[in-house]
Amino acid sequence: MRKAALTMVLLAWAGPATAEPIAALASWEGPIDYYVTGAPLAVDGPDPDTTTAEVLLASASVEVPAAAIPATATVLAAYLWWAGTIADQDECATAPSATDADVELTTPGSAAPVTITADDCYCSAGATSYDIQACRADVTAEVAASGPIGTFAVAGFDAIIDNGATDNASFAIVIVYEEAALLLPRRIAAYDGLEELYESSRLMSLAGLDVDTPARGDLGWYVLDGDVGGLPPESVAVHGMPGGATATLSDGVNPADNPMNRTINTVTPAMTGVIGVDIDRLDLGAGITPGDTSVEMTYTAGGDKYWVVFNVVGINVYRAVLHTKFSWKDWELLGDPDSTGTVTPGDVVRYTIHLENSGTAPGYVTVTDEIPPETDSWILVDAAGGTDASTATTLIVEDIYLLPDGSAEVVFDVSIAAGTWDEIMPNTAHYDAGPDGNAGDLTAPAILIGITPPDDPDAEPDADTAPDAPPDTSTDTAGDTSTDTAADVPYDSPADTAADSDDPPSDTAADTIDPPGDGAGCSCALAA
Repeated sequence: MRKAALTMVLLAWAGPATAEPIAALASWEGPIDYYVTGAPLAVDGPDPDTTTAEVLLASASVEVPAAAIPATATVLAAYLWWAGTIADQDECATAPSATDADVELTTPGSAAPVTITADDCYCSAGATSYDIQACRADVTAEVAASGPIGTFAVAGFDAIIDNGATDNASFAIVIVYEEAALLLPRRIAAYDGLEELYESSRLMSLAGLDVDTPARGDLGWYVLDGDVGGLPPESVAVHGMPGGATATLSDGVNPADNPMNRTINTVTPAMTGVIGVDIDRLDLGAGITPGDTSVEMTYTAGGDKYWVVFNVVGINVYRAVLHTKFSWKDWELLGDPDSTGTVTPGDVVRYTIHLENSGTAPGYVTVTDEIPPETDSWILVDAAGGTDASTATTLIVEDIYLLPDGSAEVVFDVSIAAGTWDEIMPNTAHYDAGPDGNAGDLTAPAILIGITPPDDPDAEPDADTAPDAPPDTSTDTAGDTSTDTAADVPYDSPADTAADSDDPPSDTAADTIDPPGDGAGCSCALAA
C-alpha cells in the first residue's frame, strides 16, 4: 500500500498543458477508504436561461461531514482538482498562456487560505472562443494537518464564464484514509487526466485484485459539461473478470442512460442541476463477483460531449492485513545478574513480536529480524507455529499461519555483549504476509545499555565522604548500623581495604561487598 508523506513541497507546475488521456495516478491497499466531493465555481445568473452559467464565484466551499470519515482515521493522501473553461489558447497550441495553475485553498479550521500550485495541468481544445483546463495538486500535507472533517473552500480560479453553452468552473477533492479498527481491506486506484468523450468510449482497468465475499466496490468520477437528457448512448459500465458479470451504474439521481447529468451525489442532500459538473460515487452492484481478479470500467458518450477529469475505484479485497495498530514489537529485561534493574552487559533481553491479522483472509507470515550487533548470543524461544529458518545473525521464521482476527507471538532472547556500555540498541522486525497479505516493519523501543562503570574500580578506595541516600538503617555482616543517606558512586570494589567514612573503629569484619580486613564498614549501603 502507498502511503503519502505528511509533509510535502508543492511543486510549481511547468507544463506543457495539453490534453491528457485518463491514466493511472496512484493506488493504495489496506484497511482504507476514500471520500470524493466538490462544488461548482460557476452558477446561473438572473437571466431567464437556467441551463448555462454566467456568474463566476469568487470562492465556493463544501462540507465533509463527521459521518463521512471516522474521527480516528489517518489521512494517507489528498488531491485537489480545479477545472473549467478558459480563454482560447489556439486550441491549446499556446498553452499554458491562459491556464490558471494557482488557487487559494482554505482547509477546515484554518484562519486563512494558502496558495496551491498545480503539480500538473492539462488543456483540451474547445471551440474557437475557449479551451478546457484541468489542474491537480497533492494537498496531503494540508489536509493531514487540518483534519479531513469540516469545510473546504477554493477561491481565485480565473475561469471564463460568459453564459456560453459549455462554460463551467468547479473543484473536486479526493481524500484517501486509513482506519484499521473500522475498515475492511480495500484496493483503491485513482486515474486522472483530461479526456474528451464524444460519440466514443474510454476503457480503464484495475488488475491485481482478489474480490472479497460478498463482492463490494464503488466508482467515483469528476466530469465536466454533462447535460440533463443528453443524446444517447451515454453510460458507465463495469465488467468483472473472470466472473464475467457486467453492470451499468445508476442511482436515484443518475439514470443508467444519463449519468453525466449535473449532479453531485456525495453531499447530503444530493445536488442536482449543478451546471457544468458531475461529482458522483456509485456502487458497482452486480458488476463484480467474489474471486474476480480485475475490473474494467467503460465510459461512453453519445452526442452529449463531456470531459473526464478523474476516476476513482475502490474494491473490497480478500486479504490478510497486519497493521501497527494491532501488531507490535517490545522487549523486557529477562536476566539481570548485576541486579541494577537496567540493561547492562551480561544481561538477557527478551523480544516479543506480536502479529495480529485484522483482515478478511488467512495469511502465512514470514518474520525476519537482524540480530543487534550489541549482542553476543541469541536463542529463538517461540516460533509461533512457524518454521525456523534462521541464520547465525538473522532470525527468520516462515509460514506463521494467522486466521482473520487471529494472533501469534514470536519470542527470542539476546545476551548483551561486553563492552557495550552507553550504546543504543535499536531493533526492527520485518513481516510479510505474502501475495494474499501486506508487508511492513515493527520496531521495538530502543534500548540504552547501562551507564559506563569506573575505568578501574579496584585502583583505589572510595574517597566519597558525602552522606548516602536513601537512608540505610540495615545492619551489615559486621553488625554496624549505617546512617548513610546517599549512595556512593562508584561503590567500593572487592579489592578496597581502606576504611569507609562512616564505620566505627570497632568494625573489623568484612562488609557486604568489602573483603575481610576492611577496618570499617561500607559507606555504599548496597546490601544488608
